[in-house]
Amino acid sequence: MGICPFGSIMKLMGKKPAKHPTWMEMAGQEKVVVDVGHDSNLIKQMKMISLTEEEIRFAKAVRKVVEQNIDLIVSTFYQTVLDVEQLRKIIETNSTVERLKRTLQGHLLEMFSGRIDSKFLLKRTRVAEVHVRLGVEPKWYIGAFQNLQDVLIDVVCEQLPDVRDQRKAVATITKLLTFEQQLVLEAYEKENLLQQERRYEEAKNDLKGKIITISEELASLTLETNSSVDSLVVSSQQVKASVQQTSTQSRATQQLATDGQEKLHALITRMQTIESSIAEMEQTVQNLSVSAKQIQNVVKLVQDIANQTSLLALNSSIEAARAGVHGRGFQVVAQEVQKLSDQTKSSAQQIAELATRSNEYTSEVFDSLKQVKSMVDCGQEEFAHTSASFDSIVHSMEGSLLEVQRIESQIRDLVAVIEDIGSASSKVAASAETLNEAAKEA
Repeated sequence: MGICPFGSIMKLMGKKPAKHPTWMEMAGQEKVVVDVGHDSNLIKQMKMISLTEEEIRFAKAVRKVVEQNIDLIVSTFYQTVLDVEQLRKIIETNSTVERLKRTLQGHLLEMFSGRIDSKFLLKRTRVAEVHVRLGVEPKWYIGAFQNLQDVLIDVVCEQLPDVRDQRKAVATITKLLTFEQQLVLEAYEKENLLQQERRYEEAKNDLKGKIITISEELASLTLETNSSVDSLVVSSQQVKASVQQTSTQSRATQQLATDGQEKLHALITRMQTIESSIAEMEQTVQNLSVSAKQIQNVVKLVQDIANQTSLLALNSSIEAARAGVHGRGFQVVAQEVQKLSDQTKSSAQQIAELATRSNEYTSEVFDSLKQVKSMVDCGQEEFAHTSASFDSIVHSMEGSLLEVQRIESQIRDLVAVIEDIGSASSKVAASAETLNEAAKEA
């Protein structure tokens, strides 16, 4: 495939394609500048269409081809543009074809210069600004650029005999023009937004004037409502004073309720303490009951010992009387009696200790009962205070009710004053409607 598939302009003119067998090699030696700063969007745009430094080098390499055929390229482009009546009128009104051709020649040569920097980007922005100012719609700009792309591809491919060079040329030209259109259309959009903002400001200023006029009318109507407003203010002040008094009474009621609540909490705590004391008293009584049983057992034992001692003593006496000098055997009996006597003493000691302990328990019971009585007395006193607090609350609430009734009467008077304001408000409403209509028209 040695012939460019995109056109035959050069053939029609009788020119033979120049032969450059090393276009790709030449492009690799070109020096280019790509500096878009830190604009991440531009970097993403170039990356998205794969517009690399290699593509820009190749564009710079074929710049001579474009320069040699620049007149043909520009003439063919403007012939297409002039066929559109709307575009032709714009050109005739604002400039000349020859002047625009010279501008486009410089624009194209700069596109293939191998430099994309801030100056390059600024010129594309200005192109968009001029197009918007002249009223060229984006659709005509895009259509014209498509024709320019076709012409460029035809001209360049005719000069590149190698198929690989032709494909590279097609890709490079397409990407360059796509990037060019992205820049210009973005600037188009920004300029359109600026113009819309300008139109909005003009409309807003016009609306502002109408609003000022109507506001003056509203101001004159306001004078008519002054007397009613004065009455409303006086009534409002009276209501305010009454409300303040009600608020003060409400705060007092709230404080009384809080005091009553605190007293109730204290009473609950004391009742809980009473319950605990009663439980302790029950335990003490149980201990007394156990001690009483133990005392009974000891007393029984003492009685048994006493009985046995009495019997032994009696028997010893009888036997001693009978035996006479032979009563020595009763010495054993005497010893047993002695032992029983000792046991009796020991039991008596235990009884004394138990009695003492019983007295201690009894004393504890007595003390617990005294505490319970004291706490019950305190509880009764707290009940009395609580009752008095709630009586005060009821009395305060009654005063608040009377005050609210008086406020209700004052509010009725205030409603009558507001009704007088209603007639003046209707005029204000009519003016507001006019203001609304003016805003819609703006």
